[in-house]
Amino acid sequence: MGTLRQILRDWRTPQSAVWLSVLPPVGAFAELAILIGAIHFADQIIPGLDVLSLEPSPYWLPVLLLSLQYGTVAGLMAAGAATFAFVMHGLPEQLIDENHFSYLLRVWALPILWIAVALILGQFRLRQIEVKEQLTARLDQSTREAEALAIYARDLERRCRQLERQVTSRPVAQGAGVLDAIAALSAPSCDLPHAFRSLCEAAFPGAALSLYALNASGLEPLVATDATKAHRIETTHGLFKAAIGERRALSVLDAAGEAVLAGEALAVVPVIQLPPNATVAGGGESGRVLGVLKLDAADGAVLSAGLTDRLTIVARMLAPMLGEPRVVVDNTERENASLRLTKGWRQFPWKVEQDEDSRGAPRPRAKT
Repeated sequence: MGTLRQILRDWRTPQSAVWLSVLPPVGAFAELAILIGAIHFADQIIPGLDVLSLEPSPYWLPVLLLSLQYGTVAGLMAAGAATFAFVMHGLPEQLIDENHFSYLLRVWALPILWIAVALILGQFRLRQIEVKEQLTARLDQSTREAEALAIYARDLERRCRQLERQVTSRPVAQGAGVLDAIAALSAPSCDLPHAFRSLCEAAFPGAALSLYALNASGLEPLVATDATKAHRIETTHGLFKAAIGERRALSVLDAAGEAVLAGEALAVVPVIQLPPNATVAGGGESGRVLGVLKLDAADGAVLSAGLTDRLTIVARMLAPMLGEPRVVVDNTERENASLRLTKGWRQFPWKVEQDEDSRGAPRPRAKT
């Protein structure tokens, strides 16, 4: 369903001009026929009374009624019908002392008055009809807008109920699960990928996070809950400059942070190892940056106020894991086994030679 503005734009009617029909409705023709027929019928059934010669003329009745009810066109039609009936009834004879112009004026004065009255009263009625049509169009538009608002309100109510059901059915991160994940992360024989995933699932349910380690050429993904979203970040990237160089916490909830992230992530915080005697409040400026913690995907419940603060707390817990030396055995070579000693972003290669000592066992020796 589109937005409310789009619905109102689609259903809006133009308010410029109201086009009226030229011909009157069929009911006007029926009324005119009935009135003319009633006048002639009254003239026939009343003996000794010439109804058509009465003053004022009975033909004023259809002219006035149709002009006031349907407008100029219907009034002119009534005036024409009355003039035709008036002529068919017979014109009065010209008097002896009456000149031709006086006779014509006396004969045609009444039809001319019918036409003039039909024009004047009909124009007033047409203006009223035009205003009525405009008001009707506005009423129809308001009705459509009200219907659109009702549909939009029902859709919003349905979505709110759906979100409420999703929130109530979502498993809430329990404090015990977070504490267990922290305890597993602090254990001497900690499995970093497993502990990282457990902590992320407990603190940010349903979210995808990545932990990056800092090295000389950029940020290298170390562990991620979704490996498809983790990739190397070069030192020239704006995210690297803001998170590592400026030690800023970035989030899409902030306009400046969203511009720096540029679709790379939803939030990024630096992983800073605090000095031994530093406090949490002031240690971020003097500590050593070891990497970044990146929020790749999350639902609306996670994207709320204080997101970067929660990510910073998790990053502080992960900082000791990045700061301690880690021995990683690489058995990719078929004959020789390489041994790396990694601390922070520094990597020291060690070479293990398969030398047989006096007891027949391989003896590792560092090659300088």
